Amino acid sequence: MRKAILILLALMFTAVQAQMTRNLVITSSQGKKFKLSINDRLINRRARHTVKVVGLTDNYYDVQLKMAHSGKIIRTELYVPPLSEIIYDIRVHRGNLVNIAIVGISPLEAEEEIVYDNPFNYNDPIPEEVEEDMVAPVPEIEYQNMLRIIREQDFDDTRLETAENMIINHVLTVNQLRGILRLFDFDDKKLKLAKFAYPYVLDKENYYTLVDVFDFESDKKKLNQFIREQG
Repeated sequence: MRKAILILLALMFTAVQAQMTRNLVITSSQGKKFKLSINDRLINRRARHTVKVVGLTDNYYDVQLKMAHSGKIIRTELYVPPLSEIIYDIRVHRGNLVNIAIVGISPLEAEEEIVYDNPFNYNDPIPEEVEEDMVAPVPEIEYQNMLRIIREQDFDDTRLETAENMIINHVLTVNQLRGILRLFDFDDKKLKLAKFAYPYVLDKENYYTLVDVFDFESDKKKLNQFIREQG
């Protein structure tokens, strides 16, 4: 009888634990893309700079991150509190040293300020992802996240480096590129990024409209000359 009661209590405890779901978000404020594995289970086949995993039930998970830019593999254990969404940020420093820190935590019932598209359910089969962002513009939610990350950089030089690292893995529209260029203070950095981004813009026939982001006529002429040279 006592054994049956213990088994029943164990089953009840397991059921309660299963209801205490939690979400894990891992992002890179530097725009570095990565593949995530949890408890040796691959979550995203295509490298991303933000991965959200829902349907987790344990307090701790063994996490592996494979960085796309360097191939470096980071292994660590992350805490995921019950009935909460926790956000970890990956920061890559000189020498490819990596730091992972908590940057946000909120109860699941609270309204989320940032909505991440396409969350991965830990309990679902691993999806066969298609490289959609190579044939279509970056989705609006991901684009807004790109703008936020670039805007948070203190100087134009850092904004330029961050923007280039992010653009190289996406396809943009001219209007999306215009929004990024307007985050820069100086025309020389705007012009450099406009030239860099040309291969990654879908509607190149509208590229000439970007002259409206420049303050000086000389830089507008340089952009028009660049467009003509592209044939």
